[in-house]
Amino acid sequence: MYTVLINDIRELKEWPIRMCKELRFSNGGHLFAVANGNILQTYSTSTLENISSMKGHSNKIKRITWTQDDYKVITAGADGAIYEWDIQSCKRTADVVERGIQLISVVVAPDNKTHFAVNANKFIKEIQIYEGMVYHQH
Repeated sequence: MYTVLINDIRELKEWPIRMCKELRFSNGGHLFAVANGNILQTYSTSTLENISSMKGHSNKIKRITWTQDDYKVITAGADGAIYEWDIQSCKRTADVVERGIQLISVVVAPDNKTHFAVNANKFIKEIQIYEGMVYHQH
């Protein structure tokens, strides 16, 4: 993490996360989430401290996205799993798993309930989650 000044750039902090391929700031910018292999880590942007480390994927996390209200993080893994994580409780609140399917991306609609996942074959899947329950998969 760097501070950008008028005539300089200064390092604020460095974290020991090897080969980090995915990092996403929350919509408000006060938090950021990092894929550390199959572990989702969240940090405070103001204190730069680790808030949580959540494990659930059996393979690398490929994509991270935040819900519009920044209360949840959605991860898509190379293991074919999509997990919804609650930032307050640091627990998984919903999951959709299709083994053998490599996911490359996931996004959340503004309603925070509809998720769209893209697999390696470039097929899009619509998933509706309400209070931890999966209702529709198209």
